[in-house]
Amino acid sequence: MARSYERFVEKKGFTFRARADAVRLNGVIKFGWETVSAETDEVVGDGLDILVLDDDGRIKADYMFPGA
Repeated sequence: MARSYERFVEKKGFTFRARADAVRLNGVIKFGWETVSAETDEVVGDGLDILVLDDDGRIKADYMFPGA
């Protein structure tokens, strides 16, 4: 997370936003996201994340698929 923030937000001026397609099944959450230029609001990338939660609802694993 820290490396992605430094690389894309601090250095390149992008922001990230979730798409409205989140789905949760028990302890697994799937959602799409977009990389957006903070200056122009242009979408410059996207992807899919799958989060696996532990019994306390905390993220145990994060699988990221850029461009999906």
